[in-house]
This record gives sequence, C-alpha cells and structure tokens, in this order.
Amino acid sequence: MTENIDVVGSADTTVVAGAGHGRRGLRERGMVTIEYAIGAVLVLVLVGVVIASIQGGWFDSMVKDLVTLLMQTIPKALGKA
Repeated sequence: MTENIDVVGSADTTVVAGAGHGRRGLRERGMVTIEYAIGAVLVLVLVGVVIASIQGGWFDSMVKDLVTLLMQTIPKALGKA
C-alpha cells in the first residue's frame, strides 16, 4: 500500500505504509521511547528487588526450596515417579 504526499517545492514522494513514515508512524513515533523508558525502569526495579532479597538472607532458602520442588515435580509430571 502506498500513499502520495504533496511536498511544496519538490516532486511527489511515495511512502510505503508500515515503514514508520506514514501518518500513523509519525503519530506513534514517540511511543517507542516511552516503552523503552518504562522497560528500563522495570528492569532496574527487578534488579533492586533481587539484590534486596539476596541481602535479606531468605533468598538462599527460597532457591533451595524451589529447586527441591522442581526435582520432585518434574518426574511426577513425566510419569516416572
């Protein structure tokens, strides 16, 4: 799908829709930046939570319990227990 854009002082320019330069692409161009910013903040928060968990002392026991649960559950799910 193509659309022609009238530009003053130059020839007609053909733009391929979906290439990020159409009308919709121009309106939503800033959304990518916002999404990256939100993603970066979420990663930082998750890293902070993991660091706080490790320093709290309960992280080790939680990991051990999780591994134990997985080692018991996987054979049961495969029908080998």
